[in-house]
Amino acid sequence: MCKMLFIGTKTELQEISFDKNHPEFHVEKISGEFLPVKHAFKNPFIYFVGTSRGCSCDLGLKSNQRDRDTLEQVAPIQNVLNTVRKISGTYKEWEKKHQSKVENLSNEQANYLNQTLKLIEIIKQEIQKGNSVELYCTWTGDYAAEPEFHEVIDTKQKDIRIDFEIAEKEFVNLL
Repeated sequence: MCKMLFIGTKTELQEISFDKNHPEFHVEKISGEFLPVKHAFKNPFIYFVGTSRGCSCDLGLKSNQRDRDTLEQVAPIQNVLNTVRKISGTYKEWEKKHQSKVENLSNEQANYLNQTLKLIEIIKQEIQKGNSVELYCTWTGDYAAEPEFHEVIDTKQKDIRIDFEIAEKEFVNLL
């Protein structure tokens, strides 16, 4: 299952269509299967917000700001296997693959962080107009579900450019 994030605004947003050939951050007015999510919002304009993966799973700051040391860590069992790999002469191959994997994770993390910052910029622009912004995160296909958690964030008190995360089944009102 994937997280799906919806944003409700008082003014229309510029839509950014999802391009399957060049996937990137996208914002699309809800339609079709997404329509049941309307029940959760008071604001009239409701959009689905997604990342280059097509869903909203990777939106968030904390999850996309892990340091390189954290990304490079290996499971304890890998350390045991690395001893065997050194004896068998396959350690260099494993190390090369591991470094490539770390590099890919680092690049993905930077990409998703950038996409999260695009969402935060949309939110900040709407709030600067004096409008509140509503966010609702739910699971794929669970669009008619009631939010289980509610939070109000005063962006004058909390900087969402430093601390932005949203959980599944959470409804957030940003002021």
